[in-house]
Amino acid sequence: VVVCVKWAPPRLTDDPAADERFGEMSAADQAALEVGLRTAQSSGDDVVVVTVGPQSADKVLRDALACGADRAIRIDAPAGVTTQDAASSAARTLSALGSISLIWCGDYSADRGSGAFPAFLAAHLGLEQSLGLIRVDFGDGGSFPLEVVRRLDGGRRERSRVNSTAVLSVEGSVVRLRRAPLGRTLSAQSQPIEVVASALSATDSPIER
Repeated sequence: VVVCVKWAPPRLTDDPAADERFGEMSAADQAALEVGLRTAQSSGDDVVVVTVGPQSADKVLRDALACGADRAIRIDAPAGVTTQDAASSAARTLSALGSISLIWCGDYSADRGSGAFPAFLAAHLGLEQSLGLIRVDFGDGGSFPLEVVRRLDGGRRERSRVNSTAVLSVEGSVVRLRRAPLGRTLSAQSQPIEVVASALSATDSPIER
C-alpha cells in the first residue's frame, strides 16, 4: 500500500486545533496515511510512504514511520517543482516498487491545495482514479472491492466501487490520524529513509497540490 504525502515548508497558523507535530502535512494527507495504515492492517500488506522534496521533507516521512509505515522514500528535489513534474517522478519511482494494491493521497496540501497531484499520478501510471473521497468502506479482510463516496457539486454524492489498483484521494474529514506511540516516535528518528535522485528543478510559478 503506497501513501503519497506532500511536504510543505512550515508556516504560521492561527488555527488553535492545528497539530504542531504534523505542521508540514495537511489534514488530508494525514487522513490518507491513516486510511493506508488501516488498509495494510486488514490486508497484511506493507505501507510505503513517498514524498517529493529536499532533505527537510524527511520530517513528514519520519512522522509516517512513527505512526506505523514500514518504509519511507523521498524523491530528492528542491521546493517549488511543478505538480506535474513531481507526479511524473513519483510515478517512475512507484513503477519500480513492483506489486501495488492501492495508492492513497490527500486531496489537498498544506500550501496551495489545488488537488492536482493524484490526478497527474494516475495519468502517468495509467491507473483508474477516484478523488476527493469523503467515505471509504473496506471489503472483508481489507480486500477488494472498496465502496467509496465522493462529494459532487450541488450537495450531491457519487458512490463507486473500486475493484483493482487505483489512485484514491481523501478529504481530511474522512478519518483522524492515530497518535504515534513514544517508542515508535523515538525509533523512527533512526530508521533509514531511501533517497531517490531526480533531475527536478524549481520553477518561478509552481503549481502545488
